[in-house]
Amino acid sequence: TKSLTNLAKKTDTRFLPLPTFSEVGSELVDRVRAAGTGHFLHLTGQYYDHDATLTRNLIVRAGKTLDSDFIPEVIMDAALTEAEMKMVTNILVDTKECRFVSGGEVNGVGSEDWDHGYLLGTTFGLFSKHGSILRQDTKNRTLMHLSSRESSPLGGKLWLKDVENVFVDLSSKPWSTQTLGVKTQQDRLKLLEVEDVWCDAAEEGANSSECPYHAYQLQQGR
Repeated sequence: TKSLTNLAKKTDTRFLPLPTFSEVGSELVDRVRAAGTGHFLHLTGQYYDHDATLTRNLIVRAGKTLDSDFIPEVIMDAALTEAEMKMVTNILVDTKECRFVSGGEVNGVGSEDWDHGYLLGTTFGLFSKHGSILRQDTKNRTLMHLSSRESSPLGGKLWLKDVENVFVDLSSKPWSTQTLGVKTQQDRLKLLEVEDVWCDAAEEGANSSECPYHAYQLQQGR
């Protein structure tokens, strides 16, 4: 986290302030209605240094339901106060086109473009701006579905009981890419890659790690 913060501060001068609630809040209902009935995501960004009282918030439509692969459609990307975040959630809930709201986070630092994110709460999942990567079955929480875009000998399904480790691999010098994945008895499955990372630990030779505890947390739905 220290390295991520340092990286953000080094590059923050090129970030532009995001729109505020006063600029986009009145348009939110119309934008949701225009997007159509579906499952919406209320996501936050990792870092926003223009004003410490504000947090980056994205409203994303994730298809009609989370029962199938989806391509994220960004409805709003703005900097909100804590009170405004609650107002946005209430607006979504009160709009009939919004069937359900899930929370989560994207990896966008400041106001830069984001590449991927995760869902957390009633449903867990990983996604990129190009589409879903891994999503939890809405009826059986011990089953995860892999995106049809991902090729794997697991046949598109990942049973949490089969997960032995959650791993993070770091590329060779200059250590600029991290890969997140899971290890089962049948496969070592890469889920996503993060580029342009900042990692001091690599200088000490820590270019790969596996964590059975994180596998346990995944199995418990945490």
